[in-house]
Amino acid sequence: MTISPHVTATERQMFLNHYTCFRCGEHWTDVWGCQVDDECPHCGARHCSPVESEDLVVADDRSWTQPLRITKDCDMKNVLVIVSGGVVQNVVCPDGITVVVRDFDVEGVEEEAIKTEGDERFIESVWSAQ
Repeated sequence: MTISPHVTATERQMFLNHYTCFRCGEHWTDVWGCQVDDECPHCGARHCSPVESEDLVVADDRSWTQPLRITKDCDMKNVLVIVSGGVVQNVVCPDGITVVVRDFDVEGVEEEAIKTEGDERFIESVWSAQ
């Protein structure tokens, strides 16, 4: 994955938390500044603890995130990108990697490249939004 070299904002720690509801069994993910309990979006059960958390790096302007530990031997299949009213730039993923964009107002990404699934957008091919 390549992220624009022009990103210079200070980074801070975030987590992509994976949850499984203890009441209904629903699975979901959410981004938080800590490994925090969440409310099930399906049945409303409160205080669901994460079953797994992934470290993320987030720019102060919330224009991008990426997993902290990426190596050439990494078997990661998803790359999370958070955009807050901005433009996704120069994101290129190799075959077999899925980009998950957590914002519906993403400029520069052609609609035919996006498949909406729940509240997430999956960009299924190699692309660069410019």
